[in-house]
This record gives sequence, structure tokens and C-alpha cells, in this order.
Amino acid sequence: MRAKIARYMYTIQTPISVSSSHILLVLQTPEGLKRMPRKGYRKPTPKVRSLRVDVYVTQAELDTINEAAETCDLTRAAFVRTCALGAKPQAKPAQVTTQTIRQLTSIGNNLNQLTHQANAGFVVSPSAIQEALAAVLSAVRRIG
Repeated sequence: MRAKIARYMYTIQTPISVSSSHILLVLQTPEGLKRMPRKGYRKPTPKVRSLRVDVYVTQAELDTINEAAETCDLTRAAFVRTCALGAKPQAKPAQVTTQTIRQLTSIGNNLNQLTHQANAGFVVSPSAIQEALAAVLSAVRRIG
């Protein structure tokens, strides 16, 4: 006997009879068969943060905390909790915009042209190389 529920198929492995006291359900998923939890099984309750810690700060300290939390893409509470528990929150990676991609593409094209000229035996001015390297360094600093 099968009962189709949503996208998964539940299969009864033991025949159903009037005197049968146990029916074993198996969850048939694309990954394979999985047993259903035993009767009376409950998932562990998630940790609920119910205790509160109050801290007094100055406006300047609050602004610093808010800015640091924003750069890490965390809420203020999550940022303070992470710092208080000894971890160092990581800053979120910089978003590369289409304008930055265009600038990097043009810098790459300039470097490629200089390389071709140098390999072909043409004399490449040191100032052109310095400008290209300065552009690369400034782009790398902007991206992070």
C-alpha cells in the first residue's frame, strides 16, 4: 500500500492486518529510503535565547558597533554576541559592480597591448608600464 504525499512516497513495509500493532513507514526520497522517526519521537527544541544582557555605551561607541555590524552583515545583537563569545566576525566581501568590471577589463586590455608590443620587439616606455601598474593597484585596493 502506498500513499503519495507531496513529492515523496511513503511505503508501508509490513502488511496491514487487523491484529497488527506496528506499521513501519519508510520515506522514499530521490536519495534513497529513510526510516520515519519512531512513535513519540520529537525533534529537539531549538535553542531559544531568552536571557538579556544590558550594556551602557556612549553614542560614539554605539555608532562604531553599528558600523562594524553592518560591514560584517550581522545584526547588532549577533555582532555583539559573536565578539563577546571570543570569535572575530569577518567583513562581508565587497560587491563588484559592472563599472568596476569595465575598468578592470580596460586595464587588462592595456596590459595585454603593452605585453604584445614588448614581445614584438617594440620599445615600451616605462611611464606606460608605471601607469598600467598604478591602475591595477588602485583597482585591487578598491575591490578590497
